[in-house]
Amino acid sequence: MIIISDANIIVYFWKAGLLAKLHDSVETIVPEKIFTELTQGRIRRSYPELSEHMNQHKYNTELPSRIKVKTIEHEESSTLNMHDHIKESGLDDGEIDGIMLSVLLGYPFVTNDSEAIIFFNDVLDHNSNGRAEGFEAFLDDFLARGHIDQGEHRLLLDEKTK
Repeated sequence: MIIISDANIIVYFWKAGLLAKLHDSVETIVPEKIFTELTQGRIRRSYPELSEHMNQHKYNTELPSRIKVKTIEHEESSTLNMHDHIKESGLDDGEIDGIMLSVLLGYPFVTNDSEAIIFFNDVLDHNSNGRAEGFEAFLDDFLARGHIDQGEHRLLLDEKTK
């Protein structure tokens, strides 16, 4: 299973002490702008160890099951036009690039932002296999696949509500 992750998903798993389970269970991709969110500013000040962890995942290609960082390439005018259209949605830069990567790669974009989910799944005309998936739905699937147990599921939901 491959997902494109928003920053908040990685933070929830980090705070719950379960980021290794995410690494071992799914291939995780983040756009460059989400990587920047995770390694600079507020998140870096609040969770400096997470920021260092993300830097190691980007720059140490020897790590097994590493989080991959991808830059959006606008090789065709249609992708650039779509990107500009998404910018008009009011979503933040990380969510915009997460949606774009999902459109381009066809993997689900997992986020906790309900506006991003609605915009991607119900408003954006993208004609791709990409889609947005909410954190709870992702966790339910993660539990059903046996990657986490009920206690870990509850812990992750608790981290989301804090």
